[in-house]
Amino acid sequence: MRDLPFLKADAVVGSVGQLLVKDLKPTQMAVGMDETAEKEKKYAKMDDQELDNYLLTHMVPVVIGNGGNFYLIDHHHLSFALWGAAGKSEKERKFTRDQEKVAVVAQVVSNWKPITGYAFWKSMNDAHWLYPFDHLGGGPLKPGQLPKHIKELKNDPYRSLAWYVRNRYGYTKSAGNAIFAEFKWAEFFRNLVMLDNKILDDSDKDATTENVMISKLKEDKQQELIDFAIYLAKSPAAAGLPGYLGNG
Repeated sequence: MRDLPFLKADAVVGSVGQLLVKDLKPTQMAVGMDETAEKEKKYAKMDDQELDNYLLTHMVPVVIGNGGNFYLIDHHHLSFALWGAAGKSEKERKFTRDQEKVAVVAQVVSNWKPITGYAFWKSMNDAHWLYPFDHLGGGPLKPGQLPKHIKELKNDPYRSLAWYVRNRYGYTKSAGNAIFAEFKWAEFFRNLVMLDNKILDDSDKDATTENVMISKLKEDKQQELIDFAIYLAKSPAAAGLPGYLGNG
């Protein structure tokens, strides 16, 4: 990977190269922090060669636009977790690159460098490469409200719940429904599941949806929550969502 050139703003479609994580522009506003926390631990245990091998087989897709910015259209969780792992002390991570130098392997899906402003965002939206909804499900919001850096993504615990359910085969993810599919499931669960009773406790002023971590719930409560979500995911109410499996 170290011999792989860095992508430039005039790179043609299909080009593969490195991009610094700090140069990636998000096209969504939130991630599931349960998922990123697990990935961060995983990456921190990799040495340089192991991390290179992993990233070479997990290329992130980007769109070049708005004068030459690199917009990340998938693998926000990978990128956020990699940034977090690179921010650990040298004693806490095996690979040597810090946050200023850590990079992903990226592939250019489209180069719309000359397209700017409204025309660019309209093109991104029409291609379903934009998810302008916040960590509470609010939106659509203006593209100008998107985070400017991967580290600014906020926690959506319902996105974490969707990840847990997919990992337990409550639904499937495929090439045909990959981009933002989990957020559609997150919105489904958001309307049907209360994640943590602490939110209902008016006396706890620090309890918000944003700081809920499913992994920090007691094991029996966590299992009860995920089992219920899987039941919902396989019910007729979820039919039509990407990757729906039903009870078959």
